[in-house]
Amino acid sequence: MKTNPARLEEVALPRRAQQRASGHPPPPAMALLGCAAGALDGLRALLIAVIGCGSIGGRIAVLLARMGLGGLLLVDPKSYKPASLPTHEIDPEDVGKSKAQAVARRCKAVSPATRVAAFPGPVEALDLAAMADASAVVMAPDLLSVEIEAGQRSLWLSKPLIHASVHGPTLTVQVRLFGNAGGAGACPRCLYGRAELDLLARQARFSCEGGPAAAAPRPHEAPATNSLGAICSMAASLGVLQILRHLLGLGEPVADTMLEYCGFTHRTVISPLERNPKCPSDHTRLGQAAVSEPLAGRSLAEAVQQATGVPAPPDAQFEIAGHDWVEFAGCGCERPAPVRRFIARGRADLGQCPRCGAMRVPLQFHTYRAVSAAILGAAIGRPLRRLGVRRAVSILLRTGDAGTLIRPQPANPSSP
Repeated sequence: MKTNPARLEEVALPRRAQQRASGHPPPPAMALLGCAAGALDGLRALLIAVIGCGSIGGRIAVLLARMGLGGLLLVDPKSYKPASLPTHEIDPEDVGKSKAQAVARRCKAVSPATRVAAFPGPVEALDLAAMADASAVVMAPDLLSVEIEAGQRSLWLSKPLIHASVHGPTLTVQVRLFGNAGGAGACPRCLYGRAELDLLARQARFSCEGGPAAAAPRPHEAPATNSLGAICSMAASLGVLQILRHLLGLGEPVADTMLEYCGFTHRTVISPLERNPKCPSDHTRLGQAAVSEPLAGRSLAEAVQQATGVPAPPDAQFEIAGHDWVEFAGCGCERPAPVRRFIARGRADLGQCPRCGAMRVPLQFHTYRAVSAAILGAAIGRPLRRLGVRRAVSILLRTGDAGTLIRPQPANPSSP
């Protein structure tokens, strides 16, 4: 059975909407206290990735669009449900629609000049290169595993990470800003204690649609919402203000701090975020290199040579965005069938075996997300297209403790 993985797609306005947008007023010019005139003009050069487009992330995206942001990348695998209505900024007719795509269309309608792309899938499936040009990453997810993934990617790419969340029963907002300056500061996983690790192991979901719940809810379960739309809106507004302060240098530095607001007392508290030296996340920074030709037409050896100027070392490991290297597949035959090529991640079968007629399935212990040069052998010199990669977006090269993200040369390097 073949799966249909989510694709990153840029949102365009319908033709009539494009015509109406020609007279769309620009974002209002503001003079901020203590800042030079046009301090907000820099927003038009920024691209911000938003991971989680629910009651908080969706509002953050729209608020950024209203300020004329240069670009938005919206990531969310879920769709709206009836239980979303009390907390999300949606209408009843939005129920059943993809969150990422719906918010993307709303942002594009608000700010036609903003480049908006939607990825209606999990962040784990998003090519790392798609986030490489972001000025910052915002996350408002409901799973700790997503926090870890977003934190890891932001560390690798040295992107500021803003995490906005709420605790409904206490009307509490938390906005954490991880500076990620060279991997020296904290990441979300640095702050996990025993309780968080237990919730992570159980894949507990924290949602405005019912609070902590099992990853696999009971059939037909419809939990009541446990947050107010007002507190979600407050979290989004405070999150946007922290983004502006950090990226535009407004006021005192906010990197590696947590802003906490309590609706019962209207008090705010600011606390430092400190790195845990025992954090299991990788706090190293990835280098970046571009090659001039489509990656699929090159071999891994050629890509490394052009990107780094030296041949791939013996200890090199490679990750191809969206693909796994499959050595062997199982079927009805006595021995596993050799495959030795890249397969699109999530593909459940490799067609019928010509001998036994059974469907061939990748064997877990012979499937590699990161494949070493030793396992590749002579395949390191074959074009990726001949190894099953029709379109390569990026290659992650690992050598020892260092890493390099290799991607095609941008067609328009000046675009946000």
